[in-house]
Amino acid sequence: MKKIFVLAIVFSLFSFSSENKDTSVVYVCGKSEIYHQVKSHAALKRCKSDITEMTEKEALDAGKRKCKCKG
Repeated sequence: MKKIFVLAIVFSLFSFSSENKDTSVVYVCGKSEIYHQVKSHAALKRCKSDITEMTEKEALDAGKRKCKCKG
């Protein structure tokens, strides 16, 4: 019974933890190579260029990488 409970928890964590990269919205400052998952990110607040909104898939296809910040 414990194994079933643990498996159910693990499954639920994996199924809810990651959004679909085709539809999740990310933000890029100007011509930056880095994208951010929240528009309120500190780096975007310092952005002097236009902030572009795109899907994560579009950002990855454009050669951009995910921000390494934890918050």
